[in-house]
Amino acid sequence: MGLSEKKQFDLILKGGNIIDPANNINGKMDIAIADKFIAKIDKEIDIEKARNVVDVSGMVIVPGLIDLHAHFFGYFASVQPDPHCIPNGTTTAVDAGGSGYKTFDEFNSRVITKSITRVFALLNIAGEGMVGEPEQDLEGMSTEFTAKKIRQREDLIVGGQSSPLCWTGMGTIRSRCGSSKGNRHIFNGGPNTTIIKAYG
Repeated sequence: MGLSEKKQFDLILKGGNIIDPANNINGKMDIAIADKFIAKIDKEIDIEKARNVVDVSGMVIVPGLIDLHAHFFGYFASVQPDPHCIPNGTTTAVDAGGSGYKTFDEFNSRVITKSITRVFALLNIAGEGMVGEPEQDLEGMSTEFTAKKIRQREDLIVGGQSSPLCWTGMGTIRSRCGSSKGNRHIFNGGPNTTIIKAYG
């Protein structure tokens, strides 16, 4: 059921300091939310039009932040996405090489699909990823299978990750990841790391 005409918004965040470089906004403004989407941003929004109002004066409001290097799987010190991200204003994060082509599906089912945080992955060139920490072991590494898995799951895998001893594999994976959809990828590893994935 939609909102009534009188109560146009579900929520108004009143008087926060909004910083939104993409929309050239930097100042004290109100934000109105309707049906889980931002419906209006203005210097003054009538509170009578909202079901709920929260005074956020003195607080900074920004679009969801992006953590470009996190560890949610495989690595011995991995953390859970939501407790790590949401309290800090981060809504999107990239797991840096925790899974490989052999373990990505497990990572997806155990972590990505169960998280509120939008989680992407850099796929490790090591087949197992960081599971058991095999990153320095050439056994199980495959540029062919890594590139194939990246192409299969471009909705979640945004590029490749290598350990310091395997930087040379990134060029091969990069060349094999040409996308029919024109997607660009991150290839993290070595002195020539490229970050060319556009998030959207």
